Amino acid sequence: MYLANREIQAGLSRILNFSHRRLMILGEDFARSGIGSQLDILGRFPQNRLSAYVVLSRGKAFDILSAEAPIEQFPAEMARELAKNTMRHPVNVKRMVNKLLNEGVDLALPVMSIKDSSKDVPDKSKSLIAVDGLGVFRGDKLVGILERDEGMLAVMGMGESLNPKIILPRGDKDELITINLNETKIRWTPSVQDSQLAIKIHFQAKGSILENTTYEDIEGENLDGLEEQCGNYINENLGRVIEKLQREYQSDIFGFGQVIKNRYPQEWDKVKDRWHEVYPSVKVSLDSTIHLEGTSQLMNSLSVKGEKSNHD
Repeated sequence: MYLANREIQAGLSRILNFSHRRLMILGEDFARSGIGSQLDILGRFPQNRLSAYVVLSRGKAFDILSAEAPIEQFPAEMARELAKNTMRHPVNVKRMVNKLLNEGVDLALPVMSIKDSSKDVPDKSKSLIAVDGLGVFRGDKLVGILERDEGMLAVMGMGESLNPKIILPRGDKDELITINLNETKIRWTPSVQDSQLAIKIHFQAKGSILENTTYEDIEGENLDGLEEQCGNYINENLGRVIEKLQREYQSDIFGFGQVIKNRYPQEWDKVKDRWHEVYPSVKVSLDSTIHLEGTSQLMNSLSVKGEKSNHD
């Protein structure tokens, strides 16, 4: 990075100053080639803010800075605000460096891309910045990108989600209930039996019904069933994401290695040098408990009364 800065400085009449930088955008190809040695200067040069957020871009990072930002004054400011709202503790330079240096955990960064605001009206369409995935690393190299829904579930599994929304199908394909999980807790319990490592994930959440487009009367047993369906949805789909991370990417973004290291340091010493080989064989189980409360001013859909009236 210093060599690039030197080339830029050679063509400028004023000294480059990085103390105002609040966001770093890493291009996809750059991240796949390895970011460790390239970003070494960030932790050494005092002008670099350790609090600057870090994100990935699909394709070239420069494209993000050329997008339109109708709300903010500059595209970079829009990208920063989006980065700020991706996690409870957004990834900044300090957290990124810690993840790269610590053993038993891999880095994950939010992914941004350019989206057209309106495909149906090309003349009025604008290129806007959107967060649409999660980049996962093995070591200091980007090994894959989880798409939007997978990324949301992965962030939930990391314990970093901010009011995730779960959309559940009910009855006909057009009947949906959207649940807002406004309070989430996650706990990882490691175990070892006959040298077989295992992790049990306990996920607890409180939420409310954000939208109900069904004709159901959501009370009593129906509410209990909805809570169970939401828990099963998280178990099944988060389980798929974890399996993908283990089998396809061998990326431990949840920090299972650190959990095992803290609980079973002797077992960790046996596998730490080949953790990414052992990680896919770790057995992972999930137990999700959802409690719906404070269902706003309405419990049922506004269509319930009309449906009942049609049958009277």
